[in-house]
Amino acid sequence: MQSRSTALVDVILALIGYIVGMSIVLLLNSATAHGQTVGWVEERSFFKEGQTIQRVDGLVNGTINERIGTFVWFQIDPGYAQAYGGLTWSPKPWVQFAGGPGLEQAKKSARVGGYVWLGKGKTAFLFVPEYGGSGFWAKAEFNQSVGKRFGIGAISERYKGTGPKAEVNISKLKFWGAPLWQDGKINGLVGVRYKF
Repeated sequence: MQSRSTALVDVILALIGYIVGMSIVLLLNSATAHGQTVGWVEERSFFKEGQTIQRVDGLVNGTINERIGTFVWFQIDPGYAQAYGGLTWSPKPWVQFAGGPGLEQAKKSARVGGYVWLGKGKTAFLFVPEYGGSGFWAKAEFNQSVGKRFGIGAISERYKGTGPKAEVNISKLKFWGAPLWQDGKINGLVGVRYKF
């Protein structure tokens, strides 16, 4: 059980992470004022052994030119926050690489992360690796759109598990869920994403 002073420090560090993340978003957005800026914010809930852990994730992408862009990623949950950003490179329309430095709420706060995205038509694959003071983390997702509103695929996320994923898209909202297997047990992960 956390003491009040430890909980207060966690809240302050989460707010600092949020402020740093939003500052990076605003800085990169102003740097790409002539390009297109898109992104999403997502509320996720992870269900494991009777507990629910909620988290907010966000990604903002800016376009500098046809091949070069910017990105900012942030994550906030009750005990942790991080933000990092950098450049993206798209050598072809169906592939994008991203990477950059950032900060996390840990004893050693430096963190680096990025992603590789592959997509064509209704099919997409995303791999997100990160490394820093709290260690290595990664996520991989495969998605296949089925019509305009539905999607199926698979997700594997370190510390959460691996399993199938289903999604429903309604306007700018995406509702998704996945049963995940880890260490012989089934966990659940659901999310609501707002796209802008």
